[in-house]
Amino acid sequence: MTRVNGQLRPLDVRDRTIKPSAPQIERADPNRSGHVAAPVIGAVIVHVAVGDEVQAGDPVAVIEAMKMESTISAPITGHVERVAVVDGSRVERGDLLVVLAPADAGDPSTNPATAASETGGAPEDSNGAAAGSDIVPA
Repeated sequence: MTRVNGQLRPLDVRDRTIKPSAPQIERADPNRSGHVAAPVIGAVIVHVAVGDEVQAGDPVAVIEAMKMESTISAPITGHVERVAVVDGSRVERGDLLVVLAPADAGDPSTNPATAASETGGAPEDSNGAAAGSDIVPA
């Protein structure tokens, strides 16, 4: 409080040298498939941790709003790269919850061409011949 013209007035002073203690909520990038965004406003509870493997459709978080729960599912298969919010924090629509890294493209189980090269064989065409070979089946 300060006195101006004989009257008490409130005075707020902002010290810009002090860093805020509350972390800023990030916004999800809709162009990145691994960004999991909050679809509604509410309190979030995250069900995954950094490094967890998730399949597309697996629940990664729940948002509670007005005595209702909304389950948030993973949009892609991969692993959790980063959790952007803490449990119980209030989020707005579009806030970033979790960052997923896509499953490894070099995984032989997901890429038939890679699987064939690692097992020593070549992928076959529809006639049973090795792809890229000059051998024509009889």
